[in-house]
Amino acid sequence: MIIYGSQMYGKKERVTTWGSCEHCGAYAKQHSYSARKWGHLYFIPLIPMGGHVRVLFECSQCSMGSHIPIEQLPAVTDSVREGLKPAVAASMAGEQTFVDPEGDELHTGAQLAGAVSMLYACNVGDVVPSLLEKLPDGPARSLVEGSEYQVTGNPDAAIDCYKRAAKASPEDVVPLLWLAELLANRGRREEARAVYEKAAEMQPDNVGIVANLADLCEAMKDWDGVCDHYETLFAAAPSLGEDKKLVKTYKKACKKSRRDPVAVQ
Repeated sequence: MIIYGSQMYGKKERVTTWGSCEHCGAYAKQHSYSARKWGHLYFIPLIPMGGHVRVLFECSQCSMGSHIPIEQLPAVTDSVREGLKPAVAASMAGEQTFVDPEGDELHTGAQLAGAVSMLYACNVGDVVPSLLEKLPDGPARSLVEGSEYQVTGNPDAAIDCYKRAAKASPEDVVPLLWLAELLANRGRREEARAVYEKAAEMQPDNVGIVANLADLCEAMKDWDGVCDHYETLFAAAPSLGEDKKLVKTYKKACKKSRRDPVAVQ
């Protein structure tokens, strides 16, 4: 039997992080590295298939990730760093939000914390400590600390940081959302549901929060909860009633909870 195919060879500058896969949704280890794809015969690389790339966030569960040409990596890294500057300035000024050059209003802490995983994946995670040194004590700094703990595989410490951010800024829903997502990914569903419910009280029209609550209830086999949240979801966003997958899930929950599917036909 002839064994042939293609795969990445010459992996270097490897970085392992933790996160949710955008392809399969699994919360698991993710691998980032520089390499080149080769056609192989009996796993001996023979034919190069394209140039060198940086593989970002390759999921350990489904093996999917993103690729960027290696020559573009410095520009990507510089872009991430430049994007942090107005967020750092806003944090130092004690501002919860700021307006970026495109005119969009962004959440200061979320912008800073969200960049941490990309910095690590681009093999420049060593800049995160210097970023933290620039930030004053407060919710934004706690979110960044939590993000770094989460990315590097210390979820319990990350949870503590997100709780601290939420306590420091009780009117801000963002730390609650980061906290609830991580709790859910760690299997701490009852705690996650309580946090999402608190967030829903703050933003009752946020369909994303309602959808997350519905997903949690489904995972917990709380079929009445699934029905309640889907009915709220369909009322808030009627167009979702045309999504066959959502409707199927809702009707399944109605059947299991022995109630009529009143939200859709």
